Amino acid sequence: MNISIPYKNKVIEAVVDCLVSKKADLKEKHWIVLTHGAGGDLKTPQLSAIASLLSDKGFAVLRFTCKGLNIKYRINVFTEVLVYLNKEYEPKKICIGGRSMGARAAVMLTSDNKVFDFNPVFKKITGIICLSYPLHKPGNLNDLRDEPLKKSKLPIFFLSGTKDEMCESNVFENVLYSMKSPYKIHWLDGCTHSAKPVENYQEDMYCAAFKDISDWCLSM
Repeated sequence: MNISIPYKNKVIEAVVDCLVSKKADLKEKHWIVLTHGAGGDLKTPQLSAIASLLSDKGFAVLRFTCKGLNIKYRINVFTEVLVYLNKEYEPKKICIGGRSMGARAAVMLTSDNKVFDFNPVFKKITGIICLSYPLHKPGNLNDLRDEPLKKSKLPIFFLSGTKDEMCESNVFENVLYSMKSPYKIHWLDGCTHSAKPVENYQEDMYCAAFKDISDWCLSM
């Protein structure tokens, strides 16, 4: 189901995946809200695949497109999407997240405790899904984007490749140990930041990862 979310003088394009389509049936459900990385859109294959699996498990999944490289803009749009969702569909609880820059925006959005007083929707957020979290720029380990992770008080699920050039595994594990919030990490063996393997494609690896995400969301 395609929807358009008003934002200032434009609209944010979004898609809702769910086993039900009537608005009345979508209310009071457990929602998952996801957005893409710097160069993608709501049709990014990884987001589409995860949305399909999660919707089959009974979740309502909203994917939205937010073009732009300004992280503050991405956070503002994410906020507006959540406010819209709460007003129109009255979700019971929400997990938010995204891929790469989208994951970073989700973490930064909820790492500021003041945001939970901004709108009731933020108190419905139970966890964050980070797909290929961009911990650092390629080759630059001296400027980590770890502060929002350390400030977060919400549970976080991480899906990352062991060969991610923007999230070296040994550096990332040190950051995880310093976090105060609960977390779960699922490594995609041999995969880069694109979540694609350097060598052979293994469908079972992705199926296991997506099932892990689904089980984690159900536990929230």
